[in-house]
Amino acid sequence: MRKTLVRLDRFGLFFNLARYVSGVAWGQARGKLVMPWWPRNVSRYAAEGKFLGDVWDQFFERIDHTWADAVACRPIVSYGRTGNCCPISLKSCKFPDWYERIKPVNDASHMLGIPRRTQGVKQLIDKWVVLRPEIQETIDTLHRVHMAGRHVIGLHVRGPGRYHDGTLLLNWRCKYDSLPPYAEYTRLVAKHMRDDSVVLLGTDAGCVQEHFRARWGDRLLCLAPQVPLGEAHEQSGHGGKDPYCLGVQALIDAYLLARADVFVHGHSNMSNYIICMAPNTRSEDIYGSARDVDFSQLPEPADVDIIKKWVANDPTVG
Repeated sequence: MRKTLVRLDRFGLFFNLARYVSGVAWGQARGKLVMPWWPRNVSRYAAEGKFLGDVWDQFFERIDHTWADAVACRPIVSYGRTGNCCPISLKSCKFPDWYERIKPVNDASHMLGIPRRTQGVKQLIDKWVVLRPEIQETIDTLHRVHMAGRHVIGLHVRGPGRYHDGTLLLNWRCKYDSLPPYAEYTRLVAKHMRDDSVVLLGTDAGCVQEHFRARWGDRLLCLAPQVPLGEAHEQSGHGGKDPYCLGVQALIDAYLLARADVFVHGHSNMSNYIICMAPNTRSEDIYGSARDVDFSQLPEPADVDIIKKWVANDPTVG
């Protein structure tokens, strides 16, 4: 079988996982083995300074190929003329079966959809995205100690400070008065709360954990540490945490949330990935029908400025 690459780059972990899974689907339709190639800033991701390959190898196993196979197939340059094979670009993958697209697509709203045909995507994830043994063992242990035998409501909430991925447009459309929209998350969790329920919170932000801890107390489970504002916040600087630790924490959150009985979520690549890992789990989306809105008139520069000013008035943004 001919081998080819899908290039992963500077974007977030779950964006790149979506890109890889899409590339695998693309390759299967053409009789090709698609290998992940993620060479960016390898030393920043290496566990305890140990070089294991590229960024992919820090978190995942390689299936039916080795890192040497990927290196042999590596492009000579990032884009343009290549060596032995042509890397699959994001544009050529088009996220088959991953996102329900909103048309027309523009730069700010191109990922406002949620996954569809999730059973097929789950099969691809189960076969081709295999965690390194030490990460999988940590997840299994946390599940056994904290979740097994309990009614768990999974909750994924991104920290404040995201201006570039459609979140602002969705909040603006729903007329939510805070970012994150805490009241709506709380309302949806309350729908499923039982006397024996616990809430498993997956978040990148300590301020989000503090908010929900004040509401649910010991019924709130937070199994991966957070930085104060969220690792992706423009002012956070990752809270001093290295990318490898942040990546492991995100994977722990995602794979535990996928084992919850109910999943409440907003807008993120991580939430979409979780939905695909657990297609039979009841999920609640805080944006609901707002994702179906035609955003063709947005965002013009003036509209974005207005939305940013609205968000700036909220004290949770900092």
